[in-house]
Amino acid sequence: MEAAADGAAATAEAAAPEAAEMAAPEVAEEAEEAAPGVAEVGSSVSPPAGEEEPEVVLGRRLLPSTAEVPLPRLIAKCHQAQQELEAGMRREWEKLEAERHRLSDWEVRLGDRINSVSARYAEERAKLVHGRELLQEELEQARVREAAALQREKAARRRETEALEGLIAVEEMKQAVADRERTARELAAQARKASAAVEAEKAALADLAAAVAKREEGLAAREAGEATRLQELQRREEAVEEELAAGTRRL
Repeated sequence: MEAAADGAAATAEAAAPEAAEMAAPEVAEEAEEAAPGVAEVGSSVSPPAGEEEPEVVLGRRLLPSTAEVPLPRLIAKCHQAQQELEAGMRREWEKLEAERHRLSDWEVRLGDRINSVSARYAEERAKLVHGRELLQEELEQARVREAAALQREKAARRRETEALEGLIAVEEMKQAVADRERTARELAAQARKASAAVEAEKAALADLAAAVAKREEGLAAREAGEATRLQELQRREEAVEEELAAGTRRL
């Protein structure tokens, strides 16, 4: 009977852990309740106190010989033990039936609980699936926003690069203008120096022309004086020739 109770408890534990945990104490109680019946059967089968005590040989008690017990008494004891066994089996069967009914109720409750848990799990799974879909949508939107931000950043970098290139071009233009202005100032200075040199050359040429004119006037005067001296020399020669001719005629 204890084995049957243990088997019922094992079956209950295999069917549902919670039902087994709740049913284990009751099964143990039923086993404890059944144990006294077994003890009663054993005590009823044991020989009555009025029988003869076994002999003692060298400190050992010897069992009474079966040949000394009358057969009707053995048959009566067997019938009595069988009746007690049948009564105990009926009681155990009734307890097992009650346990079966209780376990069937536990099975129904367990099925209901499994269904409720399954429904709750399906609801939670649906929520999780919906949450995952929302999260995927948010991630996709975040990717789109990130891509747009990257595009804006690239455009900003491109505009910044173009602005830097424009600034560099402006600086180069300013440098070129400054170089041109410096070149123009240098050319103007050189032109002023050249004009001053030209003026100085003009003045020198004017002075030289005046000197040349003076020299030409002096040369003209010298030529005139020389011409006058030549005429006087010619007149003197003519006079000398006339004197020579006159002297010759006189001679």
